[in-house]
Amino acid sequence: MKTPKLKFDRVDLSQRMKRIVEQLKPVCAKVSTILNLELLESNRSIGQYIAMSLNAEFSRKPGHAPILPSGFAFSRPMTTPEFTEPKFYGRMDEKSTTIKNITHGYYCDKDLTVIPIVGPGGIGKTTLSRYIYKEVHNYFDVTVWVCVTLNFNVYRLKEEIAKSIPQLKDKKDNGPHDLIEQSLGSKFLLVLDDMWNCGHEDEWKHLLASLKKGQTNGNLILVTTRFPAVAEMVKTIDRPIQLKGLDPQVFWELFQAYVFGNEKSAKDHANLLDTGKMI
Repeated sequence: MKTPKLKFDRVDLSQRMKRIVEQLKPVCAKVSTILNLELLESNRSIGQYIAMSLNAEFSRKPGHAPILPSGFAFSRPMTTPEFTEPKFYGRMDEKSTTIKNITHGYYCDKDLTVIPIVGPGGIGKTTLSRYIYKEVHNYFDVTVWVCVTLNFNVYRLKEEIAKSIPQLKDKKDNGPHDLIEQSLGSKFLLVLDDMWNCGHEDEWKHLLASLKKGQTNGNLILVTTRFPAVAEMVKTIDRPIQLKGLDPQVFWELFQAYVFGNEKSAKDHANLLDTGKMI
């Protein structure tokens, strides 16, 4: 008995493939735009960072900050603690362990703990920090979020910190250094987001010294950075929180959320799900 030959309709298959391609074009266009913008911004930022590092290496004298172009610190988007994602995907172990240690665990008895979150750009460092910030802010008397970006400058950071503390906004008699020392007698949480460098080690120690003037325990600094060297310099814990890629199932849920917006929309386009999994 011979095996029957499968019918192959080249015209029908070609038309079906054409329809699928047409359905995918809007999605591909959106993804392409996002990737191109991200690549452009990333390349620009990396180029600026290299220029800054070379400038710091060759022109800096002991005790002097590198000379940076005007407006350099604003070449990357500024972040805030406000949520931009409607749902949190993955990272539950990192989130729950960190929150427990902050609120009822190991960090409570320390005078000041610095926790770095490190990983590649876009991996979810800022998102994780936002959720931790939201969950623990009621345990602190003072909470401050500062987006550091490329330009680590101790005086600028102190100004940003002072501006973020409500009771200091209208005080102009003293400089930010004195104001911070006056206010941080209370338990505080400080998030330094998107830190690309922290100057020389002496500069970082100088900032920490001004933040250690209070007598309370449980103070916390949460730092996000894409550079392991920065994380190693600032950490006071054994190991930084190292973020890697999401689990495949969690990533698939996140991918659907970005493409379709909600679960119902995904079900309405069930024919695209298999293609999406191949992507």
